[in-house]
Amino acid sequence: MPGVLGELLADATGVLQSVANGVAPGVVDAIDVNDVVERVDIQGVVDRVDLQETLERVDLNELLASVDLDAVLARADLNSLLARIDLNTLIDKVDIDRVLDRVDLNAVLSRVDLEALVQRTEIGSIIASTGAGIASKAIDVARSEGVSLDFAVQRWTDKILRRRSSSPPMGPPLLVSEPEASLP
Repeated sequence: MPGVLGELLADATGVLQSVANGVAPGVVDAIDVNDVVERVDIQGVVDRVDLQETLERVDLNELLASVDLDAVLARADLNSLLARIDLNTLIDKVDIDRVLDRVDLNAVLSRVDLEALVQRTEIGSIIASTGAGIASKAIDVARSEGVSLDFAVQRWTDKILRRRSSSPPMGPPLLVSEPEASLP
């Protein structure tokens, strides 16, 4: 505002500012801030805040970009979090075939120490006992075939010598001897 009125307003503003600067500290010192805060109805203030409108103003991407995830994870109790996870439910959701398709079995098997595995499972003794069993069976078969061959030679000998065919022994004499007649 030009003119006298503008100058009067400028002077009045200066005077008011000087008065406020002089009076305000005394007034502020005289006020008990704790008493003022106790009189404020905090719940009433909160009830007047429109949280939905406030949240709509928040840019989540900007907020999350400012979060230091390493610091958050350093403060997290992962053991407590893992204790709350139901592993059976989690495993039920895993596609095992898809996981196995990604496994390089040659690489896994190349890491297996067969020497240590044989020693821990005593597979050597199993193989030895199995081999001994097979050898025992082979010897039994060979003996049986030998006995059959012996009987065949005996029959041919009986035919060549024109003997009546002799019956093969039934077993060792002590085992096949006739039982003694029991006394009445």
